[in-house]
Amino acid sequence: MLKIFGGPKHQKREFGYQPRYYNSEKEEMERRIKRAELKEKIDADLTKSRLSSEFKTMRERGNTQKHKNIMHSSTLRLLIIFMVLCGIAYFVLNQFLPSFMAYLFDEPQ
Repeated sequence: MLKIFGGPKHQKREFGYQPRYYNSEKEEMERRIKRAELKEKIDADLTKSRLSSEFKTMRERGNTQKHKNIMHSSTLRLLIIFMVLCGIAYFVLNQFLPSFMAYLFDEPQ
């Protein structure tokens, strides 16, 4: 077949390099080191997640305590306001109710 552009196509080159010296103890040591590093990383991730969950729990407990304190102060404030309003109502009714009742129910002469 006639090729117009170019020559032969490039073929992948493969190198059949074989190391001359193979140290099985060194390979096994490198595998153990990688395994230990992976285990440390997993332990570190586990520790981080455990600490995070503990801090979250402590924060929620703190918020619960804050919430209780806020509710207590709110209830106390509401009770004080109610007592002040009852006192004002008693004073107003005690002063003005008798004259108002006399005005409504007394017959004019």
